[in-house]
Amino acid sequence: MKNLFFLLFFVAFHSIASFSGHWVNDSNSQSLTLDLIEKGNDVYGRYCFITNNGNRIDCAESGDVNIKGVVKNNVGIVTFESTFGGSGKATLSIIDGILSYAINDYSPFVEANMSVPKVISFKKTTEVPAKITAVSTECKDTDVLIASCHFSGASQRVATFCLNKKNSVIEYTFQKNNLMLVLA
Repeated sequence: MKNLFFLLFFVAFHSIASFSGHWVNDSNSQSLTLDLIEKGNDVYGRYCFITNNGNRIDCAESGDVNIKGVVKNNVGIVTFESTFGGSGKATLSIIDGILSYAINDYSPFVEANMSVPKVISFKKTTEVPAKITAVSTECKDTDVLIASCHFSGASQRVATFCLNKKNSVIEYTFQKNNLMLVLA
């Protein structure tokens, strides 16, 4: 019975690993980042790959989603969209806190003449709150975005300022640790 308890504890502990977060792989000649959100069996987010000593930049615009996929048995199967055109496929897994991004379909990077490793190891730097998505840092359709600021660190704060075109009121949305405060 005691062994069964430890086995269940071990399995539960290892299933906690989440793809959600800001993941970084830096070296002298390249900067590779992933911002991912895992919700249920879905994983989505964006990547920014700067390679060839800064001569090749493949980054989604702020708020755009260029990675989408599913999570099955703690493995993510994703499709990514390159800003150079074309899409590829990759497999995500986490072992000992390191996210492995294995590119299965490398064709977008070949066409863009980018030197991207086929397997990339990322370290998590911060959590990405589930509330922070492309929609939550943008304004309503009737508003104009003035500014959106992401503050790094443990508190994960996001401030968004929107101007309502109908009544000229500025709305300030502040998110901290998955809590949202809207001031008008």
